[in-house]
Amino acid sequence: MNASLDPLLGVTLGDYRIEEEVGRGGMGVVYRAVHPLIGRKVAVKVLRPEFADDPEQVSRFLKEAQALSAVKHRGVIDIISFGNLPSGSQYMVMEYLEGEALDALLLRESPLSVTRAMALVEEVLDALSAAHRCGVVHRDIKPANVFMLTQSNGTRVVKLVDFGLARRTAVELMDRKGERSSLMAGTPEYISPEQAMGLAATPRSDLYAVGVMLFEMLSGVLPFADAGVVELLDAHVNRPAPLVSSRVTSIPESVDALVASMLEKDPDARPASADLARTAVQRILKEQRTQETHVGATPRTSGVKPALEWASSPARVTAPSPRRPAGRAASRPCRGPLRRAPTRTSGTPVTRCARRPGWAPAGASSSSLRSPWPASRWRWRSWANRSANRSSSPSNPSPKPQ
Repeated sequence: MNASLDPLLGVTLGDYRIEEEVGRGGMGVVYRAVHPLIGRKVAVKVLRPEFADDPEQVSRFLKEAQALSAVKHRGVIDIISFGNLPSGSQYMVMEYLEGEALDALLLRESPLSVTRAMALVEEVLDALSAAHRCGVVHRDIKPANVFMLTQSNGTRVVKLVDFGLARRTAVELMDRKGERSSLMAGTPEYISPEQAMGLAATPRSDLYAVGVMLFEMLSGVLPFADAGVVELLDAHVNRPAPLVSSRVTSIPESVDALVASMLEKDPDARPASADLARTAVQRILKEQRTQETHVGATPRTSGVKPALEWASSPARVTAPSPRRPAGRAASRPCRGPLRRAPTRTSGTPVTRCARRPGWAPAGASSSSLRSPWPASRWRWRSWANRSANRSSSPSNPSPKPQ
């Protein structure tokens, strides 16, 4: 859109100059703006002019800003500033996200693997847990509101966006059921049964929407795919949700059980909190990654045993050590005569027992070869032998007897 059609393009709001429109919703328009000195990009969401005089829409816009400001978590989009345009419309300045929404990913790559889907949902539940602890219920969880931010190092972080329908209340009152809502908020494909009946949303309403989203990520389809809005709402309220395994047979039972628990009609039958649901997801993730590690392990070379097999093998042979003899010589006394053996590769002279094979430090006598042989004793003898060898070397000859 050029500047002649949109008067906000090129306008400076606070420290940021609006450059282009990047999105348009039912209540607001989102622009990309840049700080002219440091080049920082931000997103500016402006309330549409036709709603500037509507007290209800103005109140909702302000509540969205307050909800974003209340939640401090890396998985929730951050708000920077809030103000009013000269025309009277409100605006908020938020962090600018570069990446893609989950709905675009599902359109391109659905269905996702169990590990990938669970990793994404684990981050969503982490952000929801932070929001619920601040008394904020999102009420509109869906793939379009889950954004995958690409960081400078190439990794991705999941962000929850669009808190325009969020409900904020005291934490101790969040789980109260049966209250009527002045607004039936939500998207029909992902709305919870209690929201569809016009009741107030609770944190478990968000978990139902996450369950629908997880079902779609794993199977590539929605649990209820009725064409009309009324039929969709009736299905969420009255029709039992199918199992994911009815669409994809390779789904593990633990995943099937988790999704089914999140799609229960009764809120009390769902996980009690986003934290508990996240714990279940983490447990499944650990199991899946362990299985993938075993399946994708590199076959070992023929004739080479892993460390654990060597440790448990009954035919294991202990390598000779200069501090103690190998094999059975370490546990039985050797009383045979000693004879000198060639110097080993380490340069340390060794002595072979003629009666029973095994290596012992040079200078060891038959009386000292009684088992067990303490390592400290051999260290002392080795030091004493080295001292004796140095004292008798040509550079320091022993005095001749008179």
